[in-house]
Amino acid sequence: NESEYAYGNATGKEYITYLGELSGKDLNYFWDQWINHGGYPKYTYGSNKIDSGSGSIVDVQIGQEQDITTKEVPFFKMPIDIKIKFEDGTDSTIVVENEAVQIQNFSFSFDKVVKNDDYLDFDPNNWILCTSREIEFNSTDEELIVEPKIHLAKNYPNPFNNQTTISFVSNFDSNFQLLVFNQAGQEVYRKGFSAVGGNENRIKFNAQSLNSGVYFYQINDLERGLRSNVRKMLYIK
Repeated sequence: NESEYAYGNATGKEYITYLGELSGKDLNYFWDQWINHGGYPKYTYGSNKIDSGSGSIVDVQIGQEQDITTKEVPFFKMPIDIKIKFEDGTDSTIVVENEAVQIQNFSFSFDKVVKNDDYLDFDPNNWILCTSREIEFNSTDEELIVEPKIHLAKNYPNPFNNQTTISFVSNFDSNFQLLVFNQAGQEVYRKGFSAVGGNENRIKFNAQSLNSGVYFYQINDLERGLRSNVRKMLYIK
């Protein structure tokens, strides 16, 4: 409660816990992306408006173009302020939740006519540490395609004894497989699992049943047939 920290100090962990309790929300994802990773969101946005009688409809598309296939830089799940300006000189600010790795579409209906030019401000108060650039609005009904990517990081520890952690990041949700091969190219381990795009996924690999030596590992996407880069690890019993 508030009196617990009144006129005193709180650790970073206590501060984070308190804000979560105060808001009633799970904010772990927010702190993880800003504290435990590097980089910042690089937004793209586009918009289109259609006037309808005494009102307007505004469609907005938002994406992020930082390379999230390196585990150092995540996809940033963030609320974003969008300010819409009207012909009568007034404006309205809407908060949208940007939480999809693919380009996200939003549509808003207003009972007033939106300005013809310069009618949208992205993050107007600069609340977010980011870059943003306006792009042409994609008016087709086709789903916008984002090139699927997988980035496989170095395992840790390496060399290792019995167990090591293998991490990877993809920019799409899917079912995956971890494959491990010996130096002769023979498969010695296979494990299937599902993972969410934009997050760092960690797999504990236990090699107790294997002989000491050099092994290679790779992540495969079972739905698209996409394969990650290959990494090498050294197992010492």
